[in-house]
Amino acid sequence: MKQKVKLFFPVDVPTHLEAGKLLAEVRPFIDVAKVGLELIDNIGLPAAVNIPKVFGLDVFADVKLYDIPNTIKGASKAITALGVAYFNVMAEGGVDMMAAAMEGSGERAKEWGIPCPKVIAVTIPTSQKYSDLIRKGIVPVDIPEPKTKDEQQAFITSVVMLLAESAIAAGVDCVLSSPLEVAAIRARWPEVEILCPGIREPDSPPDDQSRKMTPYEAVKAGTTGLVVGRLIRNPPEGVTREQMARKVREGIDRALAEMAA
Repeated sequence: MKQKVKLFFPVDVPTHLEAGKLLAEVRPFIDVAKVGLELIDNIGLPAAVNIPKVFGLDVFADVKLYDIPNTIKGASKAITALGVAYFNVMAEGGVDMMAAAMEGSGERAKEWGIPCPKVIAVTIPTSQKYSDLIRKGIVPVDIPEPKTKDEQQAFITSVVMLLAESAIAAGVDCVLSSPLEVAAIRARWPEVEILCPGIREPDSPPDDQSRKMTPYEAVKAGTTGLVVGRLIRNPPEGVTREQMARKVREGIDRALAEMAA
């Protein structure tokens, strides 16, 4: 598969003004603006979606749908009507729920004669660790209790793969995981789009992202889309957002060049 990598930028701010200022700074370097719960809950989904459109950007509505299939179908129709390029569902909701999202978005796109957005299935959020899965009641079966970090990550990968399998069965367009699970997903489903948050540099300060890689590493692993927010939005002292966005792009381009050689 000839790899293409999009850069998604989260517009995680509470106001129209802040969102516009952010996008004005990073617009030349990004492909898709992600509008998430902070902006949506402050100004409403339609208004949040319209801000990136002013800059000519595709929009990812990070709504994390999770409900019964009938409700998800109706919600997917409503979101599709806003003209977004992507929206997401939680893979834990199951095959029927994800299939309902696909059905609802497809029906509305056909009814209105508009492009159908791509549906992203979120597997295990990048902030979650092995201990978080245990607390949720997801436990290893027929294998020894994972003790080392590598063993624990192997277990997380196995759970991600089960969720990804459900997502693929439902017909979704894209799977979201941490970069640490990308190689396994790519090996099994070579053509699927894989979107990855948890993108950091080696010298990035610790935060709530537990499973992470650099932009270069994530692309080499096989991702087709990087969600890069705080790395660009809150650059180190003395570095501008534009410079950090350019650095992320350089990491992506270097990885792609090496893979094509």
